[in-house]
Amino acid sequence: MGVILGVEISTAISTNAPTITVSYTNDANTASRTGTNTVATTSTSPAGTFYPIGLQAGDTGVRSVQTLTLSASWVTGAVHLVAYRVLATLELSAAGIPNAVDALTSGMPRCYDTTVPFLIFIPPTTTTTQLSGSAVFTQG
Repeated sequence: MGVILGVEISTAISTNAPTITVSYTNDANTASRTGTNTVATTSTSPAGTFYPIGLQAGDTGVRSVQTLTLSASWVTGAVHLVAYRVLATLELSAAGIPNAVDALTSGMPRCYDTTVPFLIFIPPTTTTTQLSGSAVFTQG
């Protein structure tokens, strides 16, 4: 429940800026649903770029994926469809101004043994963005 989708670039992309379209079955087992990227793609996406996929209105998650389609081909590079659940979200309200949210004030969500922490940052502009922070996970 609550699984959403995104496309991760793992090897730099060149040429074209397609719309990413995914056909899926939602959490309510309704087939033939369609989602597209919520952030515009670029023709020169470096490795590590992440494009979230918006779900169809009213959908809260994805049960299965049927197809992934690009409106134009990324000529080089490698992409991966990622299915994930959001455990926590931290708003970055302004450059250089930290939020007062940490593991104590947020209640730190439980991370199970198979959890893969994955930070997603979508900058508000294409100009230089100031970002700093840390994440520490321990076990034992």
